[in-house]
Amino acid sequence: MSTILLTGILCGVGGVLAGLGVAVVFTHHQRLALAQALHDATHDSLTDLANRRALNTHLDYLLRYRHNVGLVLLDLDGFKVINDVLGHAAGDELLRVVAGRLTALPGPITMVARLGGDEFVLVTARQPRPAKGIWSERTGLVAHAARQSLAEPITIDGQVLTVTASAGFAVAADPTPHCAQTRAANLPHWADLAMYHAKGRRSGVHGHVPTPTDLDPPHRPTVRHRDRRT
Repeated sequence: MSTILLTGILCGVGGVLAGLGVAVVFTHHQRLALAQALHDATHDSLTDLANRRALNTHLDYLLRYRHNVGLVLLDLDGFKVINDVLGHAAGDELLRVVAGRLTALPGPITMVARLGGDEFVLVTARQPRPAKGIWSERTGLVAHAARQSLAEPITIDGQVLTVTASAGFAVAADPTPHCAQTRAANLPHWADLAMYHAKGRRSGVHGHVPTPTDLDPPHRPTVRHRDRRT
């Protein structure tokens, strides 16, 4: 669990107890149990990556404190076929291998998360803020590096698999505190649109740099493109 996320949760718990006038001394076992409960609440049980809840908290923090933020969304190509042919156990092992490779990537990556299924997210952030164009380019390089990290074949149950992925990315440059939560909700949407653009054109990677108009009412989307499809 990231220090940012753990500190925020513990401060929240401490604030509640203080407000109730309760003095609590945790035993060693209680502290371990609390740490495990916090970990389970913010991590994916299969890959041990951050989950959607942790991702949203992390994005909100970064944008609230005016970091330049980028979000890369990766969707594995042909994962359903692997699940159907080799079985779910093999599919789960593949997801764990992918998670390990993404976690090992260098660069300005502050979080790797799994949204569910075969969808992974990488968050990039830096402060002080570079120019929007530079930050978009750097986030695009992270997207390409993430795809490249999957190029080496993966052997599962004696089967050699070559994995590819479609990647979409979006950036939020020079955010302001009052709209941090809105931008945190919108970044996955724009990255999702970019990813479907990349998948449809078989281009591998596609990026989107939101304009101020994209993020202001009534145009701002609050639901990802995938979730809006019927």
